[in-house]
Amino acid sequence: MRRQLWVEVRIGGQEMEEGECLFALSLPSWIFARKASTDQQEYEAHTWVFHSYLVIQGTKPSTIGFAFRDSPVGLLAWIYDKLVAWSDNYPWTDDEVLTWVSIYYHSVSGPESSSYIYYEALHDPKITIPALQGYIDVPLGLADFPIEISNTPKAWWSTLGPIVYSKSYDKGGHFAGWERPDALAEALNEMFGKGGGAAGVVEGRSGY
Repeated sequence: MRRQLWVEVRIGGQEMEEGECLFALSLPSWIFARKASTDQQEYEAHTWVFHSYLVIQGTKPSTIGFAFRDSPVGLLAWIYDKLVAWSDNYPWTDDEVLTWVSIYYHSVSGPESSSYIYYEALHDPKITIPALQGYIDVPLGLADFPIEISNTPKAWWSTLGPIVYSKSYDKGGHFAGWERPDALAEALNEMFGKGGGAAGVVEGRSGY
């Protein structure tokens, strides 16, 4: 999530050219809670767990990185925990889980490299938390999944940018692109297709 959210804001706020637009899978905020739950204790527990995840990688990425590199089983436990906790009861298969873990462990940069994204996000002198929460002045599309860990209340959506498309789903979590690829593909077609809010957003490229 963090990498995805970071790229979205950086591109949307600083590098996108006029006529381009953005489709956000998760919304930029620091409200870490499961929207589906109204239980205050669960909210606080989930918030603490996620902040712990962020803090350890945002302050000591090398420490946990050595553990990831040294122990494939440790890396498996770390990733599997998030796959289960942050998805909406998705039935992960052994092959799917091992595929995710293998991408981390066998990457050229190594399994520890993913932790440095969090460190960089919290120590970048230019892109700060206020920047992450800033207005994105490009056509914006939102896909809202109930078990996403960083959802923004609907009442705040208009502060994110010029919304041209939004859709809320009754199922899906942090890994919505894996859990519900059909739903996201449909949303993109609706947003960029004929009659959609971002149809023809790039001059000379209608998509047809």
